[in-house]
Amino acid sequence: ISLEELQLLDGAPAFNDREISHMADVKRVYDQLTAFAAVALVASIAAGWALHRRWSSPEVWRALSDGGLLTVLILSALGVWILIGWEAFFTQFHALFFEGGSWLFRWDDTLIRLFPMEFWQWAGLMVAGIVGGIALLLALIGRIIVRRYQMRHTNGKDVSQQV
Repeated sequence: ISLEELQLLDGAPAFNDREISHMADVKRVYDQLTAFAAVALVASIAAGWALHRRWSSPEVWRALSDGGLLTVLILSALGVWILIGWEAFFTQFHALFFEGGSWLFRWDDTLIRLFPMEFWQWAGLMVAGIVGGIALLLALIGRIIVRRYQMRHTNGKDVSQQV
């Protein structure tokens, strides 16, 4: 069943034309971001493999760790923006991905009733938290591997200042 076919209990359409149009835009953006993420994942794996084969392993892990830390910093900044300036963040996010005010709805529209602002605030923080947690984990793993590699290749001498 499509969104156009859904009805409220009184028989009225559940979604108006603006909501249906926005959901089509959301699907388009989601599909594009999913394709971009898949290409980025494949490129990242290929780049990591190429670096691993070309240079010493610690350099790959150091780069992964640095990328994880950069991701944590960026997501932390976005998280702070979400917490202190939700409206500005929400507006800029939609301006980046959607044309005009196609994402603006009345408070009694079905999409707003199903997904109120609080839902999106928590969803944004959850995504930032999950991705940030994974990035932090990769950063820590990368640092640990680099440190172990350095310890093995310096006859057990403390090289913690080099990391």
